[in-house]
Amino acid sequence: MTTNPIADACVPDTGCVVPYEFVRLRYFFGQRLGVLELTDEQAYVVGKQRFHNRHLHGAGVLCGLQGERYAPASQATTTLLKVSRGAAIDGCGREIVVGWDSCIDVAAWVRRHREGNPDLADPQQPSAQRVWVVLCYQECPSDPAPAPRDPCGCETTGCEHSRVREGFRLDLVTESDLPPPLAVAMAPETCPAPPADPCLVLARVDLVLDNGGEVTDLAGVDHDIVARERLWSTSGIQAALATVIDATDLADALAGGPRAGQVAFTGINATDGTLVLPIVLADDGSGGPAPILGDPTPATTLTVRQLLDDGTWQPPLAPTLTWNAVDSQFELAFTGDLAEGRYRLSGLVATDTPIVDAAFRELYPRTFARWFQLELDGSGVLTLSNPSL
Repeated sequence: MTTNPIADACVPDTGCVVPYEFVRLRYFFGQRLGVLELTDEQAYVVGKQRFHNRHLHGAGVLCGLQGERYAPASQATTTLLKVSRGAAIDGCGREIVVGWDSCIDVAAWVRRHREGNPDLADPQQPSAQRVWVVLCYQECPSDPAPAPRDPCGCETTGCEHSRVREGFRLDLVTESDLPPPLAVAMAPETCPAPPADPCLVLARVDLVLDNGGEVTDLAGVDHDIVARERLWSTSGIQAALATVIDATDLADALAGGPRAGQVAFTGINATDGTLVLPIVLADDGSGGPAPILGDPTPATTLTVRQLLDDGTWQPPLAPTLTWNAVDSQFELAFTGDLAEGRYRLSGLVATDTPIVDAAFRELYPRTFARWFQLELDGSGVLTLSNPSL
């Protein structure tokens, strides 16, 4: 009788396995090579590559993997989500290749998980009206082959899978099960711990539900509102730097001058609030920050526009711009002209009157942009939902 000791099922993801050390196999004449030695050889090469990916490149989408509504031209509504083929690196440094477009029946998924998922219990709650699509690494055994058994055993023949396919799993999750954002740090003082959930968030899917909680349509697929991790290729980084940094700016950047940071927002109500753009100060040479000289607002033009869902831009808003020298940040106060939605903050620093610190290093880059999303919290106050990358 032929047996198959390995179930024909994919191995579930058990998280990252971080080696305490790398041990390389040493060959010599007359050495006996068995399963253990060949497995160790593979583990060394694979482990090195994943260690390199995780700590040097990070995690994110390399290309493709865009979600969209999938419906025939004659069909107005659909519950099918299509994810295009692409590639990514997960939180463990493992390469994921999705070689074909894939579809998910969102209605069937919600129907199957409604009983055991509290986020889907009440169709009127916002948590029941949106799900997120995630991509996970998954290994699958394949290619069964004859395998001789123990000569002292009862069976003389057997079967083993001779290959392991490095595959993927696309799934949907609700807000409570959303993987936390993967930490990104520049040369951290301590090596980061392996992520509890190495899966990648690809997009948020907004649902249309009937009174019974059944999904009747997909309202849209949003890639910007979620913390979609992306990885830039080296050529892409070089091209981006070439378009925004000239020779002078590059010299300032290499000199370690001040730079524009990530935006923050403090809401007052549904229409008012203050947007903050911090300036990250450089070292003054003695371990402290080198302050910005003078008031930089006359040399700075900051423009804020809202992008509507139909792709049109609203006229520029007119906040009150002030410079907070104590905290080294620009503060833009809005009164009565904000709402939920996507915004773009663009900055331009004058070339003839640049912003400099106490070491005469110029702020870089001279032109920059920050995207941010505002949404109302439970008390009706605007909050920042995702600062720009």
